[in-house]
Amino acid sequence: MSNEPADIIINNISGYINNAIDNINNTLLFNNKYKMIIIYSDKCEYCQEYLDEIDKRKDINIDIIKLNVDYPMDNKIWSKAHGVARLPCTLFMDKDNKIRGKVDGRIPMDKILMDINKIFEGITK
Repeated sequence: MSNEPADIIINNISGYINNAIDNINNTLLFNNKYKMIIIYSDKCEYCQEYLDEIDKRKDINIDIIKLNVDYPMDNKIWSKAHGVARLPCTLFMDKDNKIRGKVDGRIPMDKILMDINKIFEGITK
């Protein structure tokens, strides 16, 4: 018996995963700005409250990118590849697209602002 069909399936899945991660990276990371990426689900009540709170703030001086893990599948794959364990998850990326901080779960807004200032030392867009 040959393992060729299984090898083909594994290679196709691996290729799909790599393409999904590249697609999101190309979409999210196209600029050289500091970013706060919020990973959420429409099904998560805490996520919706967190997003509403973020949307009301005018004192966050970095790009905010919202990534829904419900769809498309690329978003979920990208999130797993970056170690997202709980929702909502907030990633802080520098302008070289390196993750400088990560917070799993909902956190108070004053802590987010402290994290932004600490991680990016008050850098603006």
